[in-house]
Amino acid sequence: MNKVDKKILNQIIDDLIDNYDKNEMKKLIDEMRHSGKPFYLSKTLWVNVIACATILIQARYGFIVSPELQGVALVIINIILRAITKEELSA
Repeated sequence: MNKVDKKILNQIIDDLIDNYDKNEMKKLIDEMRHSGKPFYLSKTLWVNVIACATILIQARYGFIVSPELQGVALVIINIILRAITKEELSA
């Protein structure tokens, strides 16, 4: 993005802020801060951390599951978790 684009974008943002009710903006920010669950309670996050750890363990100790099987398993698990997720993460 060049300097002109950034200047225009900043002007648009400033205009939106100036024309927006300050109380509504505070309310919106508070809702964003207090909605959802903390990131460390995310099942999806932990599944992906475990997947990463297992890949590192495989590389270290030589027990290798085919990359295709790993990818398919991780995709299926993530789809299932996405389907059962009821709560968004908080900021």
